Amino acid sequence: MDSVRQRHYASLEENLAVITQAVQAGLDVRTTPLALTLPLELNRLTEILRQVGTSINLTATGLQAAPEFYALFQQRRTELTAAMEKIFADKRAVMRAENGRVLVADQLWRAVEFIGEAARTVLTISTQRELNSPAQHPHPGVSEVSATVGPVRR
Repeated sequence: MDSVRQRHYASLEENLAVITQAVQAGLDVRTTPLALTLPLELNRLTEILRQVGTSINLTATGLQAAPEFYALFQQRRTELTAAMEKIFADKRAVMRAENGRVLVADQLWRAVEFIGEAARTVLTISTQRELNSPAQHPHPGVSEVSATVGPVRR
């Protein structure tokens, strides 16, 4: 079981590295919800880690929170992985959320999975950009284009 968790911690760091590299390269993620959801998820992850006594605070806003969290993770890897181990070991720990109480381990697992999915999305977008694929949604006004095109019926 420990090797499985170690792989997940390593993949978390790799996924954070992918996201950080894309953010620093200025990858356009306007057609995805990542600009909004990723900073929220990273803030929730820091809140979860604070449940076991780590003192982590993100000061960056928007997508810049990803490079800040990645740098923090690299600097304090042993402390943060120990905190995650502690969370996963306590199967009954709960934290208060807006909609009631939730299991801390479950929330941590969801955050790690979300970061993995975000990294896969970023890799897909960067691959499409490298291949000069056409934009999936024209940027000026996606809703204007869809209103013009409308449903096609034959």
